[in-house]
Amino acid sequence: MILSTHNLDEAERVADRVGVLRRRFLAIASPADLRRRVFGSNVTVALGVEAGPFAAAAAGAGARDVNVSGKTLSFGLQDVEAETPAVVRALVEAGAPIVSVTPADQPLEDVYFALVGDEGAGQREAGA
Repeated sequence: MILSTHNLDEAERVADRVGVLRRRFLAIASPADLRRRVFGSNVTVALGVEAGPFAAAAAGAGARDVNVSGKTLSFGLQDVEAETPAVVRALVEAGAPIVSVTPADQPLEDVYFALVGDEGAGQREAGA
């Protein structure tokens, strides 16, 4: 079944695969695969204490682009399923009191605008 919609939340709920069009197909994949292709895989780790002292431990275990915000570490991984355990292990070994570990997914709308480029961003700002 093919469903054409501008409601990307709906598309994500009902579709196994999503195609992004702009005069031609720019991408066709599952919503998760599109996110991974465009933004990579990101993880957010909430700690029970300030996260700053643990950023180096995460980076040393393979986390890329580690960001610290209060008690939260956010970072990218090449393969979330394969690499998250090593990063969590390194954080625990460094003494980090982990509260939660969550994949950080970008909305499908952000994927769409990243794929269609500047023309799509102008439409979003104009309220289209």
